[in-house]
Amino acid sequence: MFFGILLLSHLTSHGSLALAQAVGKSGASGQAQAVVASTPQGTWIQAWYSNQPPRLTGEQQREIEERTTRSHRSGPISPTTTAPVGTVPGPTAPPLAPPISGVSDVSAMPGDFIIFRDSVIPNAVSSFVQEPSTSANGKNVFQVGNWYAARSFDNGATWSFLDPFSIFGPDFCCDQVTVYDPGRDRQFWLLQYGDHLAIAHSSGTDLFTNWCVYNIDPTWIGQPATTALDYNDLALGTNFLYLTTNIFPAAGGAGSAILRLPIDALITCGAFGYNYTVHTDSFTFKPVQGAQDVMYWGSNWGQVDGQSFRVYSWAENSGTYFWFDRTIDPFTFMYRNSGQNCGSTDGVVTNWCQFADSRVLSGYRANGILGFSFNASQGSGFPYSRRVYFRESDIAYLGSASLWADWTAIQYLQLTPNARGHVGGVFAWGGHDNQLLPGHRLAHR
Repeated sequence: MFFGILLLSHLTSHGSLALAQAVGKSGASGQAQAVVASTPQGTWIQAWYSNQPPRLTGEQQREIEERTTRSHRSGPISPTTTAPVGTVPGPTAPPLAPPISGVSDVSAMPGDFIIFRDSVIPNAVSSFVQEPSTSANGKNVFQVGNWYAARSFDNGATWSFLDPFSIFGPDFCCDQVTVYDPGRDRQFWLLQYGDHLAIAHSSGTDLFTNWCVYNIDPTWIGQPATTALDYNDLALGTNFLYLTTNIFPAAGGAGSAILRLPIDALITCGAFGYNYTVHTDSFTFKPVQGAQDVMYWGSNWGQVDGQSFRVYSWAENSGTYFWFDRTIDPFTFMYRNSGQNCGSTDGVVTNWCQFADSRVLSGYRANGILGFSFNASQGSGFPYSRRVYFRESDIAYLGSASLWADWTAIQYLQLTPNARGHVGGVFAWGGHDNQLLPGHRLAHR
């Protein structure tokens, strides 16, 4: 697969970005009080780095691959909508053309994306599903993924490595997320283990050496210790760190949880009070990046899949949160192994998106807009990516945008804003008659 970068500087239709606009506030709404709980104190751990990435034994490799097959668990099969991408007005310009063979030197145009640094992170412990997460504190960079963690003090020119399989205890598996709080100069790191999560933090001046870690087991969110946690994420508000996870009780069923952790108390490594809430009528909570005094998160799985979207809001000065159900432009909701095909017609490129589904992949807040992205199954063409957006002031639905092409599949669109409110993103693409091996691109707004 290929990967791409998307920069959305203006809300206009160009290339393979198809837009549909409508304003609506239809749907149910509600509110509830979050649960209040308290934590034990954390534990300080000193990290030891190596110039070489850690290596697993054959048995460890088999174990981690087997655990990975149990990660990103799917949610419930619900009433859904079938709608081809053509139900959204098409782009006003021709779709993006495939890469031009033999062209290696194309002069940059004003506004073109420029690669700042292209560096390789040597990695002996990696998965085909990388899921990298990166934070930067000036020239100091911390990057994690499946299944590695690395730091750089020179903008990515050189790297050193620590071992996520041992630093915070045994039974590490898979998902990792990192975010940096510039106001407090604090690096946060979330890791998934067999029966719990670990949230760790380190001072930016400490250069990722000393970490305070808290082990978050299911009892932190009022669940039995046998409940599985999966597909985790982090987002920052003004005064809180928000952690989301999907839950899978041993007795069956699924749901999602969000924890609100006070940052100033968290970084003391002591005990503190926090809030959380759990819902079993929504699957996969995705918090927005760019939040301040109100955290927003969204879910498109649990009401009418493919036609509805639920937005949650939670003011930082309140224990009460709200939700708003909105009818959105219909799309074909994609469940795992439900017929989606991102391969080439001749079989050279295999179907790299059969494991994917339409859960929300990213959320952002920028310039009074809340946006969320997710995969959509093919209509008459190839699987594509959909973005929906809402007005922050009243959660009115404003419309959708589809990133699609008639020559390849486009999936896994992830969006985030910078400090100036410019939204950037990455997406994967590949397949079709061109034998395009999966890769990526970037985009911005």
